[in-house]
Amino acid sequence: MALLLLLVAIAAIAWGVSQAKALKAAQGQLQEFSRRYKPALDIDQHVLQMKERVQKLLDQEHRLRSEIESAEHGLTLINEELALASDAAFLVEVGYYEPRYDFEDLPSYEA
Repeated sequence: MALLLLLVAIAAIAWGVSQAKALKAAQGQLQEFSRRYKPALDIDQHVLQMKERVQKLLDQEHRLRSEIESAEHGLTLINEELALASDAAFLVEVGYYEPRYDFEDLPSYEA
């Protein structure tokens, strides 16, 4: 029985040693893989960073387009007011005068 336990213990130790060697070999393969494919992994990280940057730029473009649209609308309003002022200035130049009174009816005027 003791011999059997001794054989089992030796087998377990041998199995553990072989597993340790296999683990060491797997770690070496993982390091080699990491070394070999590190540029590809860096590219993936770079692509993610660029996607984030592109999204920020698209958001900024959208904001700027909104500001431009608002400014164009304001410019249109200013041009309309300028056209009205220009028309009023032309009417004054040709002698047209639109009277403005502080009363609404004839009795108020007479008073």
